[in-house]
Amino acid sequence: MLDNLIANSLRFTPEQGTIECRAVIQKGSVTFTVCDSGPGFPEKELPHLFRKFYKGDASRSVDKGHAGLGLYIAQAIVRKHGGEIRAENRPSGGACVHVTIKALHG
Repeated sequence: MLDNLIANSLRFTPEQGTIECRAVIQKGSVTFTVCDSGPGFPEKELPHLFRKFYKGDASRSVDKGHAGLGLYIAQAIVRKHGGEIRAENRPSGGACVHVTIKALHG
């Protein structure tokens, strides 16, 4: 799941751009956040990003390694762990994906 989120950021972040990965542990949960300085998500696509086979605009095609399954699979993994995943655009530009899962205690 994290591999997919980071790979997406790598794909869309321009040269000399930044990708930030963060994990915040709180009582009972862990939140992973991957943010980049790429173009972000088109606003009209935000509600559809986690749909199976959703590819958005034509520039994100299969010949560019995008089949529309990555975020769908990431969401399935997160849900299997009782968590939530959401995507947003940063006010400063770029995209962020946040994943919160329950923390397992030894």
